[in-house]
Amino acid sequence: SRREADKLIAEGGGRITINNIPVTSKGGHFVIPYIDIIRLDQNLVQESSSDQYKFEYIKYWKPKGIICTTDLTIPYNIINELQTVDGYNPTSKKRIYPVGRLDKDTSGLILLTNDGRLPNSSLRQQYKKSKVYELKLNYCLTGKQELQNAIDRLSKGVTITTETVRNGIRKSLTALTKPCYVEPIYTDDNSGEEVWWLRVVLEEGRNRQVRKMINTIGYSVIELERVSFADITL
Repeated sequence: SRREADKLIAEGGGRITINNIPVTSKGGHFVIPYIDIIRLDQNLVQESSSDQYKFEYIKYWKPKGIICTTDLTIPYNIINELQTVDGYNPTSKKRIYPVGRLDKDTSGLILLTNDGRLPNSSLRQQYKKSKVYELKLNYCLTGKQELQNAIDRLSKGVTITTETVRNGIRKSLTALTKPCYVEPIYTDDNSGEEVWWLRVVLEEGRNRQVRKMINTIGYSVIELERVSFADITL
């Protein structure tokens, strides 16, 4: 597992090598299965032939309330949801895991796989792909001009603070979001209050980014779903 590998790396001594180069730091190592050569104590690390190339790729519409974690001890984890509710039956012994994250209160498309190459190619900065969200937005003040002003502000970028966790260290980042595409989809005039649905297309993925962008301009998200990721839809 990754945790066991990190422990071996922390012990030092260059016990793990990739293409004969000792691994001295944890994380950030892009390895192509069956091409790169990995050794532990000079012994080749190789999967059994029966498991080779049995990659699984799952497109899944995550319901609201489900948590994107593979920790089976956490209630409402996405793996139990797949197996017990949706009847997922794995075809390989390899563990599947989500590519990226959707927060608990967000529904929508997420990818799961046991192919270690996919998260790197999908999430690395140079391979960033568009993510399309649709959200239900309740405006305290109504009017098309106000809506257009909000769209203009979001499109140009707003300053938000997000948290990241690397190697167990939590850090805060306050920065301007990248320019994005925003458009109104339709209106719903229930209960006499004007409610707008917006479509937001992002090319970055900061923690709870869409919700924080909306909060920054003075409004709140009632519902949020991701309808596309890396040009993939359901």
